Amino acid sequence: MMSIQADMIYQPQEQVGNTEVLIVFHVDECLTEQSKKRIQNQLLTVAGIAALEFDSFRPHLLLVRHSASLIEANDILRQLDNLNLNAQLIVGV
Repeated sequence: MMSIQADMIYQPQEQVGNTEVLIVFHVDECLTEQSKKRIQNQLLTVAGIAALEFDSFRPHLLLVRHSASLIEANDILRQLDNLNLNAQLIVGV
């Protein structure tokens, strides 16, 4: 299993369109491009996930923007678990 950690980035509600939240996942350095594509393809089919991308300058970071009114962070973590990834959410700045 690959290890993933996540940090919540808190922003004032007016900056994120009332209900959108950005989560940054710190992904195992050994994640292949094929695995990254698989993660992107799977997560983009989940209702409530608005966008996601791997940071081009720091490819071990996965940025996920989601609608908090449609899906919670724990649900995204379960989705990552379903992709056989060991995920951990770390809340803070």
